[in-house]
Amino acid sequence: MIPKKTFLVVLFSAITFTVFAQTTTKTFVDYYDKPADRITASFYIETFKTNDTAVYWQRKKYYNDTVPAALAATGKSKDAEGLIKEGAFVYYYKNGIKEKEGNYSNNLKEGEWKEWNEQGKLSVLNHFKKDKMMGKNIRWFSNGSVYDSTILEASGNGKSFGFYEDGATEGEGNYTAGDKNGVWTYYYRTAKNKKVLK
Repeated sequence: MIPKKTFLVVLFSAITFTVFAQTTTKTFVDYYDKPADRITASFYIETFKTNDTAVYWQRKKYYNDTVPAALAATGKSKDAEGLIKEGAFVYYYKNGIKEKEGNYSNNLKEGEWKEWNEQGKLSVLNHFKKDKMMGKNIRWFSNGSVYDSTILEASGNGKSFGFYEDGATEGEGNYTAGDKNGVWTYYYRTAKNKKVLK
């Protein structure tokens, strides 16, 4: 016969495990992580807590069109649906290669974000403050030459330059408070041919 004390401990553990297991949630979302129906959703998010005292939900995002489901992203969220991202995130291409990584604060991009192409080469380096690009930001062509470079002050004011793959200037313009502003000039392959946008 099982002692009553041992039986109660086993029963309590089973109840705790059952309650804990019920914290896993599945949410279907579109490309922008907005809720979507199961049929048209690009992804689905599974969230769970590692224990009952965890503040954040562990969040795994999967492609909804692969079998078996390919991992699209990992990170944490403030809510059970996984819609309010928080902390470090890593995103993946369908082939498993890392696509990008960076941090969120209350669902807004913060700090340094890096992106790689499907061959694993660094293709983007951006900096954010409350989801607004700031500081030095660079994108590269697959051959390693600079695609564009944008430098923004904390106010969001700054300048951006775009380049052709051979290094020739493709365009330039200004930012004010984090948004494109004023005259933006785009150059064709010969310098005398240019297009000005206001």
